[in-house]
Amino acid sequence: MGGVAMLPAVVLAGGLGTRLRSIAGDLPKPMVPVGGRPFLEYLIEYLRAQGVRRVILSVCYRAEVVERHFGSGGAHGVEIRYSREPEPKGTAGALRYAAELVQDSTWLVMNGDSFVFADLEAMLAFHERVGAQVTLALAEVADSSRFGRVQVGSDGAIERFREKSQGGPGLVNAGIYLVERRVVCSMRSGATSLEREVFPSLVGCGVYGFEVEGPLLDIGTPEEYLRVAENPRLLTAWREERR
Repeated sequence: MGGVAMLPAVVLAGGLGTRLRSIAGDLPKPMVPVGGRPFLEYLIEYLRAQGVRRVILSVCYRAEVVERHFGSGGAHGVEIRYSREPEPKGTAGALRYAAELVQDSTWLVMNGDSFVFADLEAMLAFHERVGAQVTLALAEVADSSRFGRVQVGSDGAIERFREKSQGGPGLVNAGIYLVERRVVCSMRSGATSLEREVFPSLVGCGVYGFEVEGPLLDIGTPEEYLRVAENPRLLTAWREERR
């Protein structure tokens, strides 16, 4: 057994969910309920269905809520370990902190507050074929103003990350990455954001984009959360597609 089944999946699940407090109280953002289940459960179900067997949950804010719900992962069909940050370090800091638990050369990394269906085997095959240091899943959205656009060359190499200013349709970072461990270990001390600091610094040095169909679901704002919560089937539609 190889491919995706050999990869560790690091899920960045330490978010506070400040903008969702009026809806979810003091729950960690990835634990807000959708269809009677924590959002994070849908992500782990997706990973398991793709063949992932080892999951590292990077937790911080109210980590005990996540750990109590998922335990060692047996009830969810995966092995779960926890990288528990003593204080919030941002997405880059959280990933760097997880390096103590993950020795594999290639990591699958996933944001804990967004979801898009990506064929992980195809994404890994692309990552290996082009010799990427980092491969980002990219999704087309109708309004890119919340995310910032990603400009990609004909060979898939990312040429530019644009700030969150321009609206209109465009390719955006969809929150699923394949990352070589050496990139994680070489991140400068104090870096806090993968999206704003680390990935832009790698342009021209092996950072690629892999386009996926979407839709991109993001629970970062009350409006987007309610859109998903009112139609939880959006998070499970991929099951039908795989039959």
